[in-house]
Amino acid sequence: VELARRVESGKVPHFGYTEVAQRRVGFRVLSLRSEVVKEGSDPLYVATVQMLADSDLSRMRTGAGEHPAPETIWGQVYVQTGGGLGFASYHFQSPDTCYISYESALSKTFPALDNGSQPPPKKLFEEFSYDPRTRTFKGVIDWSPSSWQGDQKWVYNMTFSADLDSIVAGKVHSVPADDKKPSKDLHFGVHLGRF
Repeated sequence: VELARRVESGKVPHFGYTEVAQRRVGFRVLSLRSEVVKEGSDPLYVATVQMLADSDLSRMRTGAGEHPAPETIWGQVYVQTGGGLGFASYHFQSPDTCYISYESALSKTFPALDNGSQPPPKKLFEEFSYDPRTRTFKGVIDWSPSSWQGDQKWVYNMTFSADLDSIVAGKVHSVPADDKKPSKDLHFGVHLGRF
């Protein structure tokens, strides 16, 4: 697999290729997004392509009823529609370990933290709990000593569907690093599903 890239050498830009895999592997394109980074007489376009190897595709669920519904969120992963695994996906590994994954190459499209660094591959939830009776998860993502787009903390409250297949309600309450700025709430819809 080779990815085209723009090469700036001297005064004349041209396109080169970067080898990203040594062996032949079948891939399927999961999502494709493009944007104009620079306009004008010498425009620059960036395309983000998310691919999945055929060998991984064969391990995915193909239809309802193929696997029994989970009895708990522990051991489950929930991904955003169009994002995929590792693109701010929620991982409920065990009652002791829950995190948001930024391991996908697509996560590089997120803004940097306010200190200039990239989000870590795994950002652990703190102070988290899960109530199986109400199917509600509560937890905190703390970005200190930095912040992310002015947010110091994200306080999660999410409710799962009766079959635990998706996140159907709840919100993320952002706590700003600057206490003079207002906090904000982002509400969950039914756009998150179990992977």
